[in-house]
Amino acid sequence: MSIQEDAGEILLYIYERYISQDFEWLVLDMLEDETKWDERRIIVSVMYLKDKNLVEVDGEEEGIIIKRVLPDGIGTVEDKGKFKGWFKGLFGFEIKFSPDGSLSYKFTWERK
Repeated sequence: MSIQEDAGEILLYIYERYISQDFEWLVLDMLEDETKWDERRIIVSVMYLKDKNLVEVDGEEEGIIIKRVLPDGIGTVEDKGKFKGWFKGLFGFEIKFSPDGSLSYKFTWERK
């Protein structure tokens, strides 16, 4: 996958976690455990999201802490208003929501 596609998947995962009741933050190890991707691939993806102002991140490289999804990140995932089609333009694939509002997307990794 490309950096953009990886970043899109990571954004979807962060978004799902962010809207859950128990979200406090995510650290690199959590993403590695979930995706089974190598550390560098995750770092590059998260930094892409940070540079696009889609997520708020503290730290650098191995010390990354993802604090929250920013408004543009939420708008990008939810694909409403000015963000219509932006997700596909940024990440190269489309997402859909189920009638209950949950994401209908098959991650490339096995979900825990």
